[in-house]
This record gives sequence, structure tokens and C-alpha cells, in this order.
Amino acid sequence: MRSHAKVEVQNVDGRTPMWFACHGNHLEIAKLLFEKKAKLDTQDDYKVSGLIVAFLAGKSNMVKWVLKNIPTLPSDKELAQFEKKHRDNEHFTSIGQLKEQVNKAMRVRESEAMRNAAKLIEGEKREHQKKAKKAGPKKKKPKAKKSSDKQLFDGTFILLHVPTS
Repeated sequence: MRSHAKVEVQNVDGRTPMWFACHGNHLEIAKLLFEKKAKLDTQDDYKVSGLIVAFLAGKSNMVKWVLKNIPTLPSDKELAQFEKKHRDNEHFTSIGQLKEQVNKAMRVRESEAMRNAAKLIEGEKREHQKKAKKAGPKKKKPKAKKSSDKQLFDGTFILLHVPTS
């Protein structure tokens, strides 16, 4: 692939090289395009993305790869709109399978996010413990005396008389 080739060029139907790679199950080409910053969620003029076209073409490996790498998973509302619009399509079987795969990808992402958050919190705790250990034991501030005695600069004390009414 030439270094200056445009990866987001569209044909008359708004289809990109990534769309065609997904449609044709050309996983290595899709990966190369993705490395070159091609978008996975671009839709053609008919609002069909690479994910949808890979699903409709029965390309399960491509669907799994796209779901793993797409920045934003399609919402239930988007999938329902797609189902309504393409219900009569002869290649359309069931959007339910795609919904299951999208939900599975969502759970995987959520799980990864939770693991990453736990690692981050654990790292912060360890860092805090290291700093506390390095600083040594906390020095206690001397408690203020409750009496009315006041210490002078030379170390002597004077007793203050506070009149009571």
C-alpha cells in the first residue's frame, strides 16, 4: 500500500475500501487499512457499515474482528432500525444473531474496562504505600496544653490569670 494512498475514498454509493474488505472477508486487507487509520464504522449511502455487510455476507471471522476493533458498537436502536429497513432483503435472515454478537462484544469491553480500572486502582494503592513507607512514620503534632500556662521563648512558663465573672 502506498504511503500516501487515501484509505477513506468512497465510490458513488459511499462505499470505502474498508467496506469492501469487510464484504469480501479480506481480513488482512482490513487490518492493513485499519493500521492506516481507515474507519470501521463508516456507512455507505444506504446506512450499511462494514460490520453489517460482513454480517449479512456471513463472514463471522470478519464480524468478530470488526466488533473487537470498532470504536463505537451499534446500539440496539440502530440495529432495530436496520432490521426494520432491511427485513425484506433476500439476504437478511435475523438481526438477532448480530445483536448477540454485539452484546457479547460489549460485555468483553466492559470486562476489560473493569480489569483495567482494578489494575489502575491497585497500582495507585501500591504507589501510595511506597510513598508512605519512604516518608517514614508520621510525626505526631504535640497536643496543645489545656491549662492557661504559656511558654515563653526562653522556655519559662507564666501563669495567666483569667478572671471569672
